[in-house]
Amino acid sequence: MTVLLDTHALVKKLKASGIPEAQAEAITEGLSEALDTRDLVTKQDLRDAVQGLNTKIDTPRRDLETTETNLCKDLESVATNLQTVESSLRKGLQAVEANLRKDIATVESHLRTVETNLCQEIATVEVNLRKGLETLETTLRQEQQTIKAELRQELAETKSELIKWMVGLAIAQLAMLTGILFKLV
Repeated sequence: MTVLLDTHALVKKLKASGIPEAQAEAITEGLSEALDTRDLVTKQDLRDAVQGLNTKIDTPRRDLETTETNLCKDLESVATNLQTVESSLRKGLQAVEANLRKDIATVESHLRTVETNLCQEIATVEVNLRKGLETLETTLRQEQQTIKAELRQELAETKSELIKWMVGLAIAQLAMLTGILFKLV
């Protein structure tokens, strides 16, 4: 929309009202510039600009919608893959658990066997130790009896010799006393 302004008539009116001609021309020129609508935007200009922007926005909007659709599909695929992996891991863990249970049962059985064997070996060693101790005790008692008998024998022999010496000494003293008595008498 263009506003037409009769600048010559405006200058005449301003002069007639007492404004000097230079001022009247400056006011008219300023008003003319202010009313110049060549640089102003009209409603149609705005409609055209909005239409252009909408056209420019539609392409990225469609791209975003396509990307969103693709992302949703990818997320569904990832979720499915995660479920598959989870199921596979659960099966794997169940297999590992079953193998561990078997291994534990095998180890427990082996430990029981080892325990039984050790108990038997301990019992055998204990019996052998008891027999060995009994044999040693019997041998020591026999040796003790033998040593006692030998000591008694030696003691009897020593006693007999001591008695012989004492009797011999007593006879020698008696002979000496008898000899002294005969000399004195």
